[in-house]
This record gives sequence, structure tokens and C-alpha cells, in this order.
Amino acid sequence: MNATRTVKPEMAVPMQRLAAALRAARRKGVSLSLSLVHQSPSTPVPTPALAPGVRALAWRDFVAEL
Repeated sequence: MNATRTVKPEMAVPMQRLAAALRAARRKGVSLSLSLVHQSPSTPVPTPALAPGVRALAWRDFVAEL
């Protein structure tokens, strides 16, 4: 896959698969938060929703949340 500033829902699929495996193996009460961190886009994004259960965050926003 080439580097791009545009995030696409299909980019979340491997993360969703990993999350499904972790949910199957984890203890109850443990939650997962799925975020795809990316380079800031050249135009504003109207919503961070990328795919069910996955949000897209520009890396600066991700760091600000830490």
C-alpha cells in the first residue's frame, strides 16, 4: 500500500480483525479503543468515524489525547 493522507475504510479491516481476536481472548471488563492514526489531511475531515468501531485521528490530535 502506498503512503497517503487519505484514510479509507478498508484500512481499518486488519485492525478490526485483530480487535475481534482480542475480544475473543480477553477477560470481561477490558475495553478496546480502535484508532487509525494518520498524517493530517490537506482538507478538513467532517467526522473521525472511519469504520464501525474505528476512528481516524490526525497524529497531532492523537498526541494531544495522550
